[in-house]
Amino acid sequence: MRKINKLFILMFLAGTIASCDSNEQKTTDSGIKYTFFTEGEGEAAKPGEVMIMNMIYKDAKDTVLFSTLEQGEPMPMPVDSAWKADGSIYEVFKMLKEGDSVEIEITAEGFYTKTARQPLPDTVDAKSIITFNIGVEEVMAMDSFRTYQMKQFEKRQEKAAIRAQEQLKKDKETIERYLKDNNIEAQSTESGLRYVILEEGKGPQAAKGDTAVVDFTGSTLAGQMFYTSNSDVAREKGKFQEGSPYEPLTFVIGTGEMIPGVDEGISLLKEGSKARLFLPSTLAYGERGAGQDIKPNQIITFDVELLDLKNK
Repeated sequence: MRKINKLFILMFLAGTIASCDSNEQKTTDSGIKYTFFTEGEGEAAKPGEVMIMNMIYKDAKDTVLFSTLEQGEPMPMPVDSAWKADGSIYEVFKMLKEGDSVEIEITAEGFYTKTARQPLPDTVDAKSIITFNIGVEEVMAMDSFRTYQMKQFEKRQEKAAIRAQEQLKKDKETIERYLKDNNIEAQSTESGLRYVILEEGKGPQAAKGDTAVVDFTGSTLAGQMFYTSNSDVAREKGKFQEGSPYEPLTFVIGTGEMIPGVDEGISLLKEGSKARLFLPSTLAYGERGAGQDIKPNQIITFDVELLDLKNK
């Protein structure tokens, strides 16, 4: 969590802040303090409408707890007819309209127990102040909001696709360097998958729709094993866990049951084949990673054996 100074917050809300008013701090009946930097025109948002907000809030140590700046887009706040003057931050939200920018000071107790409806963390002083800086970009009816949501989703998808292409380029270079440094000759596919056939099977060629039975061992490019379906491999690596179900995985090829790199890699094999797959992160667990062992944008490898094909 990082710190953001007051000037930066004002710049962040600049799309809302056109001019400053008196900046007089006021207090609600329940004790929440608020200061309008700018007041928009028109009436307060009504139940059934949605406010599109830029928001930053921070604790008493000036540490940012949440920021739509870091989130990458403003957040929607549906206006609820159940909002009351009950000591929650919604007491001030009820006043907001398009074009408003406001600073709100609420106690940690008021935020956690009355706004978020959750227990106050043991490490937080109930009387300490949490400060919100909010700018209302727009107020829209629900049908307009649904259109807005779709456009925002499309924008996120476009940005994600661009990031994926950039990451794939980096991953390809890293894998290529690894293969060269370790004198490994690997075949490649258009997607960026690299693979080595360790032992050619004599059975039929795998195809989309086949049910595959596969023995898996997954590792990072650095050789850190994070999964195996084989108990002997688990023992060899010193990671055997009593009671774990060590058994091959069964899945239907081409239906999305497995991550893309595995799906594609198995489809390249004949029954009985053993292979090593090198997956760029875009064909594995992507920007999110998986658990503690697979970090975001992590390149991974799988040693696989295609034990059986059904529906062949």
